[in-house]
Amino acid sequence: MLEALACRTPLIATEAGASPQLATPQTGALCKNRDAQSLADLVEKILTLSPKDWEIISENARQLALSYDWTKKSAHFEKTLKHFLADNQ
Repeated sequence: MLEALACRTPLIATEAGASPQLATPQTGALCKNRDAQSLADLVEKILTLSPKDWEIISENARQLALSYDWTKKSAHFEKTLKHFLADNQ
């Protein structure tokens, strides 16, 4: 999903995993699980955005993707893992 966002692609995703944090009205749309009509409606909505709205959502998508700095995220994960391991010894 981050790769799509980084390419300025509005995201349509289902309510699973990190999707609710990534597929927001500012970056795309969140689709109900197992609801083909919801998916179709959201695809149509995204494809019929005005050029201005498309540009805004596309830029928001890019900025969200860029906010995920892998160096910082991996350091945070390592710190959390060490804390967890220390608590369970």
